[in-house]
Amino acid sequence: MADLHEKIETAVGLQPELRKILEDIVDAASNATVADGSITTAKFAADAKSPLSGTADTANSVDASGVSGTLSDTQIPNLAQTKITGLTDDLNSKLTATQGAAVADSAGTTDADTAINALLASLRAANIIATS
Repeated sequence: MADLHEKIETAVGLQPELRKILEDIVDAASNATVADGSITTAKFAADAKSPLSGTADTANSVDASGVSGTLSDTQIPNLAQTKITGLTDDLNSKLTATQGAAVADSAGTTDADTAINALLASLRAANIIATS
């Protein structure tokens, strides 16, 4: 902005009132801020909006079908499993194991016996082995 101030000061034939107005405009522009969310595509030429076609002013409305390339991890949103059509059914169809036979708890009292019984309880709770 200093360059503009210098040009205004050295401009030949400017009346003092006009020079002051120009200085005020340059000062105002150098201190201006743009509020978050205040820029829209309303004033863009049609070819500048493409492929947004005027829809970028509405959140989540931009068609991404024309986007190519690979997204980075930070560009991919977290999605609930329920938001992905058919995911649960597809995952369940991949489970082909059958439930294992029931296994009795160890009758011992050592730390190893306690650990084995805890493991068996976890396997039963997950329906990996039968309860009886």
